[in-house]
Amino acid sequence: MKASTLDATYSSVGPFRIEVMRRLGFTDRQAEFLAHVLVFSGVFMERQYCRFAGLTHGRKSVDFLQTLVDRGYARVVAPGKGHSGRFYHLHYKPLYEAIRLPDSRNRRRVTLGRFIERLMLLDIVLGDQKHCWMGTETDKLGYFRKLDVFGRKMRDDDFPRVVFGTGDRRTTRYFPDKLPIGISPEYGNRLVFVFLVRQPSPTEFRIFLARHAELLSSVFEWTIRIVFPRRFWKAKNLHVWAFRDDLTKQLRHSVVEEFRNYLEAKHKPDAGTPEARARALTEGAKRFESARFQGARTRLAGGRTYRLPTALHVNHSGAVAA
Repeated sequence: MKASTLDATYSSVGPFRIEVMRRLGFTDRQAEFLAHVLVFSGVFMERQYCRFAGLTHGRKSVDFLQTLVDRGYARVVAPGKGHSGRFYHLHYKPLYEAIRLPDSRNRRRVTLGRFIERLMLLDIVLGDQKHCWMGTETDKLGYFRKLDVFGRKMRDDDFPRVVFGTGDRRTTRYFPDKLPIGISPEYGNRLVFVFLVRQPSPTEFRIFLARHAELLSSVFEWTIRIVFPRRFWKAKNLHVWAFRDDLTKQLRHSVVEEFRNYLEAKHKPDAGTPEARARALTEGAKRFESARFQGARTRLAGGRTYRLPTALHVNHSGAVAA
């Protein structure tokens, strides 16, 4: 399937999931909203529903929320004094099973900080109806596996992933960041990759870029949309600089090879002779401690596999929307 012929088919909130919610007795608008919440966040606030449905706070919104609570679909989380900041967590497992997401982590109760991050992601998706949004691993794999880029089909090795275990217990999780990816049918299916900033340092962003480097270098047009919570707004320039440093500056081939040797010496004790390994570790520890290589090194934590991101040594054009 060529990129120019793709449409909203791969949106994670498609007719099937909306119809499942409708059959539970919800209106069309309520059903569409609940499908978005189940896929992208698992939690929502009343203001998000009212904005989506074109309502103001009143009987209709209160009745909708009360129905979810009375049926046991949602639990109320009220972190602030006097119930300020109240939001609703859709935790009822049969809802997720009904839309074929039985193992979704959105139904699990998490820390308040993580809930707030999910609310921000829901704001992004609901606030941008010009894009079709993919939120699940299955939907993302289905889209990219069928994508035809200049006559080339994409391979699973092109996708961001982490690998756990070995042998028969080896498990690969694709798109492990669990962030929305948007498709813009209006602009030739240009892709939008969302990154949510969770700390002032751009280290996590560099890891995100390292994971997505093969994919970004394989697709035709893309944008990275960096989302900053208010408390991290001052870190905007650091993240934009990290993007330019990681993806637009070309490394010499000799530097790339030295980095490879350093990684092998550090994480594969049987690689090369003891002398060569010691030399690579000594030289690499000084040379590759910069922030540019930090994301690639961190990716190795927890026994995860590593391949040198192609974008470290291939120039690529893209856009940053902050």
